[in-house]
Parts: sequence; C-alpha cells; structure tokens
Amino acid sequence: EVRLKKSTRIVMKKIVLCLAFCLLFSVNVFAEQATFTDVPIDSPYYEAVEYIADEGITVGNGNGCFYPDKAITLQEYATMLMRAYSDYQSPGPLAITFHKGWIDMNVVSQEPNKPILLSAVYKSALKAKGVDVYSLDGGYVDFDDYLFVAKSWGLCDFNASPNSEITRGEVAELFFYLDNRDCTLKKPEILSKLNVINTTNENLFSYLTFSFFTTI
Repeated sequence: EVRLKKSTRIVMKKIVLCLAFCLLFSVNVFAEQATFTDVPIDSPYYEAVEYIADEGITVGNGNGCFYPDKAITLQEYATMLMRAYSDYQSPGPLAITFHKGWIDMNVVSQEPNKPILLSAVYKSALKAKGVDVYSLDGGYVDFDDYLFVAKSWGLCDFNASPNSEITRGEVAELFFYLDNRDCTLKKPEILSKLNVINTTNENLFSYLTFSFFTTI
C-alpha cells in the first residue's frame, strides 16, 4: 500500500482544484463566446444577432464584426431577406425578393448601397413571412399599415417616421421576432361574416373594404 505524506496530499488536492477551476472557466468562456466582436453578450442585440447568424441569415461583414448600429443598405437587407425566407438562393437577392413580391419596384430601383427606409423593411419582411396585414382606414394596405403593426409589436418607437433609416441590429431583432413569435393578426369582422372562396389565400380585406367604401 502506497501512503503519501500529508504535505504531498495537500499539494495534489490544490492541483486538482486548480485544474477543475480552469476547466470550468474555459467551458464558460467557450459557451459565452459571441459570434461578432462588436455584439458582446451584454448587447441588447446579442440574442437576435446570434439567432440570425446561427440560421445563416448573416455572416457579418467579413472582419468578425456585425455593425449593429449601422444603417442597413438595400443590398444588405435584400440578401438577409432572401436567406431568411427564400428556398432559392442566388447572387441576385434584389431580383429574387422583387419577383417574390416582397420588395416593391420603387424600392428595388433605388441605389442598392444606400440605406433602405424603415417602412419598406417592415412591409417586405411581413409579406415574406406571410403575415396578413389589414388596412387601418379601409383602403389598400400600404407601408403605413405595416409600420403600424411593427410599432404595436414594439419593434420600433411609435414616433418613428416611415422615411427614417433602420439599423442592422434592428433588422436582426425583426427577423428574430418574426421567427419566434405568433405573428397572426386578428382578422377584421367583415372577413368573418362573408362567405368567400379564397383558393389562393389572398389578403382580401383591401379589396373588400375598397369596394365597400367606393360604392356607398
């Protein structure tokens, strides 16, 4: 039987404790490693940015950064939108998102390397996600109606202008919200009262209310 001296046993215990502490520390550091250096774990955008990175919606700007406070450009946004909701991926995200009916022609025709407007982002993202949005005034559904939904969900300030810019971090929060919440909106009463055959699953509210208000 091998018996160790008391002093030797004490030293060995200290070594074991030290190794255990180092292992625990290294595991915690690895678990909390942020994908982008400018979006640390205490950033308000951390959860959303990590989500879109894990989903392959973003790869950052190629230098280990995401730039969450930078205004997102039309090209950057169209690329994220395509990766998020299109089965067909290609080098032409503007063409794809336009032909899908998500981004309007007046938006696609703008300079791709300039910031896209906040209202255009919310409208295209909700359309891509398949969220039925209904008009506030009984007319056709437009940018303001999509923006109102985003405001009611807390995605932007109620005083936000439709012509303001939107940051990359805010877009990350938008995708995270759409993919992790029930985004079904309550249908207007008129849709529940009419027996309409809608085989293509169109958003009928705009057509019904426009017809109603233009014939009374």
